[in-house]
Amino acid sequence: MRSAFRLFRPTFAGLCVTALGQSVPVNFSNQVFGTDRLVYDVTGQPLVGTNYRAQLYLDTVTGLVAVNGAGTGLFRAPGTSAPGTWSGGTRDLSGVDAGQTVQLEVRIWDVAQFGTYDAAMAAGGVTGTSGLFSYSFAPGNPPSPTDSWLQNLTTIRLVDAPAPPPLVERITYPTPREGDALPVTPVVTGGTAPLRYLWQLPNGRQDTNFVVQLGGAGLRPGIIDFNLTVTDADGRSTPPAVFRIDVPNRAPEVRTAGASGAVEGERVAVSAAADYAWPPAAVRATWTLADGRSVNGLEALLPLLSPGRH
Repeated sequence: MRSAFRLFRPTFAGLCVTALGQSVPVNFSNQVFGTDRLVYDVTGQPLVGTNYRAQLYLDTVTGLVAVNGAGTGLFRAPGTSAPGTWSGGTRDLSGVDAGQTVQLEVRIWDVAQFGTYDAAMAAGGVTGTSGLFSYSFAPGNPPSPTDSWLQNLTTIRLVDAPAPPPLVERITYPTPREGDALPVTPVVTGGTAPLRYLWQLPNGRQDTNFVVQLGGAGLRPGIIDFNLTVTDADGRSTPPAVFRIDVPNRAPEVRTAGASGAVEGERVAVSAAADYAWPPAAVRATWTLADGRSVNGLEALLPLLSPGRH
């Protein structure tokens, strides 16, 4: 299940950062001078667990930008003091000037399961956000610890929310070539793991693998129509996603060619086999002799032979 923070807070006015400024100290902490702004888990208990990260973001004209280093802190281990707080401290925050008012946001997720906040949200992990709040940097440099604290950050509590339903965005596959197998891989977002896949393939064939192989021993030229339905652990299914792949014709290549025996003054039977020759009824073969005469057919009788090499 995906979670999001709900923050009950007033609305603050502030300026969006429009250009890179200098560097000012910021005390990235929710535990300062006895006025803690605790974070609570979904059960209402102060959040603990060193896998949970609090990440600070700065609102800019291009969107939220993660404040790396200066704005990262992990929560306390279970059984230690100050549950519900993360390990912060006063660090330099680049991109703003002393005396400036900006918009900040704190996001929290389990970094042991997901590398980024967005990945945790997409997968329905335990995630959350404080929402934007204003921060006014003191005009002095360096400001006092009180002035540099996240003054407008308030108490936060995690709440559960369902992951979005699964969605088949597209499929990926190499360039189709007649005679080759074709692995097809879906790109699926959302859904609660584990996901189940049902491919409806030509000739009534079904496949439940994540990656499906089209063509078996080799593709034949033409249109391949098929569809995919994905169902998640909560029983939610996508509508059948319909796909079409066009396999172009490939130039035939002679695999074998030979004669059954050659006797002077007699006709000789010849035969040939070719790859990428489909459909068989449409395949044409032409045998050309040294004297310019020719005979058509994969299996044919050549004219009366004279002595020598033909």
